[in-house]
Amino acid sequence: MEWQEFARKWLTAEIMLVRLVKPPMRLVDVKETGLPSALQDWALAQISKVEFSSAQVPADFGAQMLNWWKGLNVGQKDVSDIFKYLWCRDGRTGLVMLVLGMHWWADKSGGGKAWKAVMREMIEMFESLGNAPDL
Repeated sequence: MEWQEFARKWLTAEIMLVRLVKPPMRLVDVKETGLPSALQDWALAQISKVEFSSAQVPADFGAQMLNWWKGLNVGQKDVSDIFKYLWCRDGRTGLVMLVLGMHWWADKSGGGKAWKAVMREMIEMFESLGNAPDL
């Protein structure tokens, strides 16, 4: 049930981001996100139009994702600050990377309490983005 809410809020945020008309991420942008390396590799594959295998995602991906997310302190930021993140874009190298990261975390590392807590925080962030006034 929470995963469905997560997906709905993500879709709402995507719709808002379409209105911002930010350009797609470039290779250099992906590298500057600080995302876990497997997500960066996936994004680079999307940009370069090359194959990516989820077998490249390490077993400790969940710990990497948790450390990255906690380092952002998104819950303490205003929505206008969140819009400034390089990954805060629509399309295949934007917020979808967070959705994919959460999927990999659950799949490769088993999810758990930390996963659920981060998912709730992301739901709140997606909701904030989706409810932001048109810019």
